[in-house]
This record gives sequence, C-alpha cells and structure tokens, in this order.
Amino acid sequence: MSMEESFTKIELNNYDLDRTTRYRCSCGEQVGFQFHDFEKHWKSEFSNLQKGHFVGAPEGEAFIDFYCPQCNVPTTIQYSLSAAGQHGEFWYTIQNVAVGQSA
Repeated sequence: MSMEESFTKIELNNYDLDRTTRYRCSCGEQVGFQFHDFEKHWKSEFSNLQKGHFVGAPEGEAFIDFYCPQCNVPTTIQYSLSAAGQHGEFWYTIQNVAVGQSA
C-alpha cells in the first residue's frame, strides 16, 4: 500500500483547520493521529513497542510507533519537521511507515 493510500494526509500544517490524519493498516483497521501527537513525539525517544520490534527514525526525523489494535502488527511512522515564512508556519511530513510481523 502506498503512503497516499495508507494515510488520509501525509502533511500536517500548524495553520490547517483539519490537523488530523488516519493511518489504515493492511488489515483494514484505522488509527487516528492529531497534530499534537506529532508535536509530542518530536525529538522523543519513547517507544510503545517491545525492544525486538523497535525501529525508531533516521537522524533528523522523529517517530510514532504502536501495535495495530486489530492485528497487533508493530508499526512505526517516521516523520520530519519543516518550517518556513515569518509567521511561525511549520508542518510535519510523514516520510515512511515501517511495518513488522504480528507480535
């Protein structure tokens, strides 16, 4: 499944009215995320996954990880932060999704 098929939005801007996205697992389950979830996890090393399932993110990016509530597949969303303009505009862009085997 492509990134565009997996998410309702891959870019969340602090000026958008709708600052949410939903991830669709290959089992069909949907997991929702809000802008503040990306803010909270930026530069955090906290993981929701067991050590053997941990993926993390490349240097300069962040991650949100979880087990799918339906099929229990470990999933890691890797994303970046960008900023522009003089009015404090910034946005998070989903870069990659790493999906493991069922736990």
